[in-house]
Amino acid sequence: METDPVDAQSALDAVASAERRSAEIATPPLWFDLWFGVTCAVIPVEAAIGTVNTSALILTVVECLSFGLLLGAFRRVTGVWPRQLFMFTHLRFVLFLIALVVLLLGAAAASTQLAWSYGLGWWLVPVAVVTAVLATLLSRTGNALYAHVLGAR
Repeated sequence: METDPVDAQSALDAVASAERRSAEIATPPLWFDLWFGVTCAVIPVEAAIGTVNTSALILTVVECLSFGLLLGAFRRVTGVWPRQLFMFTHLRFVLFLIALVVLLLGAAAASTQLAWSYGLGWWLVPVAVVTAVLATLLSRTGNALYAHVLGAR
């Protein structure tokens, strides 16, 4: 009994195609990354407002609700639940998480320092916009990396 190399190649092509489709499905749409960026932009705003007065609690609640809704939306849109162990097994994803934490802590520290020095003012808008743009780009990169790892074995 012989095996046909064409059948074997077509089977391998079908598996590769299925993996590519899985990776595409596991990548959330752009609106998800934009939502993530805006949610992250709340962090420096919250830090600045918390420095000047203590009414930043409502922003903390909004931020926590938004992150919770983001997790649910990721699951509904992609059909994939983010795996926590994945984060620590791939160096590139760990570097992505470190970059995100540095961005958010840096933005919060900068806005806190500016709020102490100048009070709340026009500077808060550019800090929030830059944080939102960078967090959106990091989210897009992280989601693509996650989809790549899920789709390519």
